[in-house]
Amino acid sequence: MALESYDTLYRKYPAMLSEHVGKILDDQRTVMAAIADAETKRALGTLADAVSKTSERVAVRLVEASRWLSLGGAGFAFTAFGALCVFVGFVLGSGRLPYGAGVAAGQGPLMMIFSAVARTPAGWIAAAGGGAAAIAAAWRARDDLKAGRRLGLLAGCVVAFSRPVRRSFSPL
Repeated sequence: MALESYDTLYRKYPAMLSEHVGKILDDQRTVMAAIADAETKRALGTLADAVSKTSERVAVRLVEASRWLSLGGAGFAFTAFGALCVFVGFVLGSGRLPYGAGVAAGQGPLMMIFSAVARTPAGWIAAAGGGAAAIAAAWRARDDLKAGRRLGLLAGCVVAFSRPVRRSFSPL
């Protein structure tokens, strides 16, 4: 009878162990799911912060590049306008072209005025300032330019940095 009692008791243990292990596994699954959910939310929050900070840095760098190009363009325009005003004042006051305003054959009056203004010290300053601003803008946006983006900025830099240079300086 004692052995029969032990036999009955030992036959219940696998079912009891299986039931207890099942409860433990269910509890572990619930805990692991909660941990995974919390870690996923934390990782997504960290990723969102990193993306936000990176995009902000990129935007600030590109705005600085555009600002440099705009400042260079404005400086070039103001200096060139001042040089044009001095050129026109000299022509109106003296009745002749200034020294260094060489006229080439087949050159129109606007191109003659532009080349004469470009040869003055104010023209050199305008070209140097515009070129420096273009270089600064290209430097600020170098990563995007390497990636093939912001090609409009690159075109603006090339236009700001280039100016027609004539090699002959023949006075009138």
